[in-house]
Amino acid sequence: SGRYPSDVPTVRLREAMASRRFVITGNCDAAKRLPDEELRPLRELRWVAALEGAHVDRHGLPARFRLTRWPDFGSLPHDVAHLKLSALLSGRVLELPQACTMSAMAPEQVVPFLVACRDCGYLVAADATAPTSPVVPVKTGLFDRLLRRFGF
Repeated sequence: SGRYPSDVPTVRLREAMASRRFVITGNCDAAKRLPDEELRPLRELRWVAALEGAHVDRHGLPARFRLTRWPDFGSLPHDVAHLKLSALLSGRVLELPQACTMSAMAPEQVVPFLVACRDCGYLVAADATAPTSPVVPVKTGLFDRLLRRFGF
């Protein structure tokens, strides 16, 4: 059913995966008897496993990619950097170096997020013919926002 039983609180799941000191046991018969409310979505476990297990040199990401939608941050453990990356990637076709440049983050920070998005179905390969988005720093100062607001 795409759900699993766990006694690790959601907020501690990433910490448990990062420590590499956890025990996974399975009892399918007992899990079948648990009410659905006590089971957690498997997507959550895949997300954390990708965040903690992604390797910068062996990531397997497509050359060009785009987000299909925002990750479900309401149920997935995340950092502020994940929100920033989602905002930067929304509506754009990018390559890994562009994503790193636009976010001002190292590949060690960007790759795990992208791998987690790919593994959970939020990131897909972009068409080879789709134009990539230019790397343009967004001006966010008050004066810049006023100029944009009034069409200058």
